[in-house]
Amino acid sequence: MVCPLSTGALEGHILRCSCHGWRYDIKTGEYLGSRDITLKVYDNMIKNARTYIYI
Repeated sequence: MVCPLSTGALEGHILRCSCHGWRYDIKTGEYLGSRDITLKVYDNMIKNARTYIYI
C-alpha cells in the first residue's frame, strides 16, 4: 500500500500520516513514537509566495 505523507494533516509543525496515524515533527523529521525513526529534512525558504527546497 502506498501512503504519501502529502495526504497527511499538518497541525502546527506536526505532520500526521493519513494511513497510519504516525506523527512526525517536520522541523527535525523525528517520529514522535520513537527517536530511532526519522525522515530526511531539507533546508527550505519561502520567498515571493514560492517555496524553495535546498537538496
